[in-house]
Amino acid sequence: MTGKRGSALVLAIWIIAVLSILVMNFAGEARLTTGVNLYIRERVHVFNLTEAGRAVAEVVMLNYKNVADASEDETDEQYEEALEKNRWLQPERDLKTGRCRIGPMPVDHLNPDAGIVTVEITTKESKFNINTLYQGGDANYRDIWELVLEQTGVPEDERDPFIDQWNDWRDNDSAKTGDEGAEEEEYRKYDGTSKNRIDRLGYKPRNNEIPDLKELAKIIAFREHPGVLTGGVYDPEEEREQDRIVCTNVIMKVFDVIGSGKINVNTASKEVLKIIPGIGDADNEGEADDIAESICRIRDAGNADADRKFAQDDDYGPFKDWNDLVTRMDRLGGSETIGSAAQNYLIFAPETYFEIAITGTSLGISHTVKGVAMVKDNKVVYLRWQEDP
Repeated sequence: MTGKRGSALVLAIWIIAVLSILVMNFAGEARLTTGVNLYIRERVHVFNLTEAGRAVAEVVMLNYKNVADASEDETDEQYEEALEKNRWLQPERDLKTGRCRIGPMPVDHLNPDAGIVTVEITTKESKFNINTLYQGGDANYRDIWELVLEQTGVPEDERDPFIDQWNDWRDNDSAKTGDEGAEEEEYRKYDGTSKNRIDRLGYKPRNNEIPDLKELAKIIAFREHPGVLTGGVYDPEEEREQDRIVCTNVIMKVFDVIGSGKINVNTASKEVLKIIPGIGDADNEGEADDIAESICRIRDAGNADADRKFAQDDDYGPFKDWNDLVTRMDRLGGSETIGSAAQNYLIFAPETYFEIAITGTSLGISHTVKGVAMVKDNKVVYLRWQEDP
């Protein structure tokens, strides 16, 4: 009897142990399922946050052209009153200068734990669209490239390979440009710049628009002189230090792969202004630099105490149109004169292309989207859209 009771006790213990393991497994699976469901729920939530951010971005992009600029005599009360009527007043004003940032802001002010969203918008017409600067896109493409390479530091007698080979990479045919161009045959036969290096290229010219400026590094001339793109020594094989030319990375600062091919004079940098025909090709040495400097000083005056002498009546702030630019430059800019050719490249009001970045965050989970959009017929059209880049 004692043995039977002992066996029954052992069996009961085993049954309890097995049931305990099953219960723990069920509990673990329940916790895991709950965690997965929570994660999925929050992923959906942060996705919705970015969608809310996209709606805000569209409102700002569509309306910023209509918002009134801040004036020197605007009081705090007037600003607060305008803000009550338009919640996005400040971002819309900021976007007129080329960039605005909204947030981080809670989507539900009554429930801060519901998540936050951040929106950044940058105008894209402050740089030249490199895809328009070829023989089939702009009659003055070579002049603009000459000005860019001059700023970069490329010797005058060595600029043709960069310009011709870019044109062959971008154009839509297989005809070689000039004496320094490069089509498929040149890439197929390429064997490097040194006798000790064989580097045959496994690609050919795109013959279409490039999606990224980094692709310039594939073009033979840029490949052999990487400093032209990134800044640094022009000829890496030059051994004599006194003969080394150091380049600046102007190309990456003045070019983009999106845009109309025109430049917003109110947001462009000095480097960009200096490569615009009518400005960069000024006759007198140093005049182009003076013109670009005056444009920046006049349009930005009032933002810094050092430029308060320009903050008089309508003589400061963004330029309204070509006549306004010429008039104010003549009145305040000094002796510098803008050539009429610049009129074909400058725009003044509202831009068409924008870059946006939106991030939604909740309970430690984030979702980011980046895109390029254009405003057309009072609608926002997305040209690029990337989730969690």
